[in-house]
Amino acid sequence: MKKTLLLSFTAAMLYLAVSSFSTGPSATAFTHTTAENGCGGGSCHGSASSSATAASLIVIHKSTGDTVRNGQFTPGETYTVVVGGTNAVQSHYGFILRASQNGGTAQAGTFANPMPGATTKTQMVGGFTVFEHKAKVPAMSGGFSATVDWTAPVQGGGTVTMHLAVNAVDNNTAASGDQWNTTSTSLAEAPVSVSTVATEVHITAYPNPAASTLYLKGISNTAYNYTVYNLNGSVVAQGMFNNSVDVSSLASGTYFLNLTNGQTNEVVTFNKQ
Repeated sequence: MKKTLLLSFTAAMLYLAVSSFSTGPSATAFTHTTAENGCGGGSCHGSASSSATAASLIVIHKSTGDTVRNGQFTPGETYTVVVGGTNAVQSHYGFILRASQNGGTAQAGTFANPMPGATTKTQMVGGFTVFEHKAKVPAMSGGFSATVDWTAPVQGGGTVTMHLAVNAVDNNTAASGDQWNTTSTSLAEAPVSVSTVATEVHITAYPNPAASTLYLKGISNTAYNYTVYNLNGSVVAQGMFNNSVDVSSLASGTYFLNLTNGQTNEVVTFNKQ
């Protein structure tokens, strides 16, 4: 009898390890709380978070393409949330994002249009709609990026907190070697007359759309590395920013330009002709 129970338990844990990529983190016993508490519940992917994995969460006002930096959102408006992660050695990623109010007890706003569609989804679970992986997300240049539209809640709900858990895995279908971490951001409800986009730093891409060369206005002289992502979250260009970015080889469409100097991270949306 004990042997039968042991075999059943082992099979259940193996099923969870193998199937979690297709069902997503919310399908575990920890449902949407995985976004806040991490991927180690029940030691599914190791009991402790790992600094080897860095999780990133950026909120962009969809109509203007400007990154929200003042910690405020405008009720009812739509934003693009860019989730990502980096790890120097792992080959694939999984993730889960939740937006909540009232101390994590209520859904905040709505998610829609998960991208890339082949590996991500939105999922209703436990009264929350989360944004998460539905298949292994392959690493591109040591990291990954995915996006989802978030329509902010109506006025009166208060501060919104977004929790993100990112799990970097070695693709061996076992928990050993996995390295996960979490991050979060809080956005206060702004008066309707106040813009959610910070004015103290305002980076603008021009010309927009661009035919061959993209310039940036409002960026300091500090050395920046840049990475260009398409709407599927794939890296299509990267290098050291030096006054401009060559976009001549890109196909027509919308892209995210991520700039980092090791201390700050800026994202600009632009269109290629």
